[in-house]
Amino acid sequence: MEQKPRWNWVITLAAVFLAFCLGFGVARWTQHTDGVTVRTARTVPAQTESALPSVPAASAPTEKPTEAATQPPTEPGPLDLNHATAQELTTLPGIGEVLAQRIVDYREAHGPFRSVEELIAVEGIGEGKLEKLRELVTVEEEP
Repeated sequence: MEQKPRWNWVITLAAVFLAFCLGFGVARWTQHTDGVTVRTARTVPAQTESALPSVPAASAPTEKPTEAATQPPTEPGPLDLNHATAQELTTLPGIGEVLAQRIVDYREAHGPFRSVEELIAVEGIGEGKLEKLRELVTVEEEP
């Protein structure tokens, strides 16, 4: 009696099982939404968190579009430190939620920023981070 056909089935079954497990693991690791891959298997470090696209929350259908929603998209430019919200500040590289809130708190406690270099006074921002942000932020004067 020949035993080779039985081994062929075992090898085929093992290959199918491994392919299934690999596919299942990849599906759990990534989730595809509107063409954007969102990594779900691990925590995203704070420094790269701002690089991920944000998905706006769905609004109720009875609401009218806001003025900002009806405006055509504008060309991105430097972010004004004196008007930016904490959420807008998190779009900057190396700025997470905590550091963005510190910037807003500093602005509320000390008044508007007079220069970009004043960011160095915010706890958590050193020379290196300031250099990375220098071209991405601005300080517009109040009218």
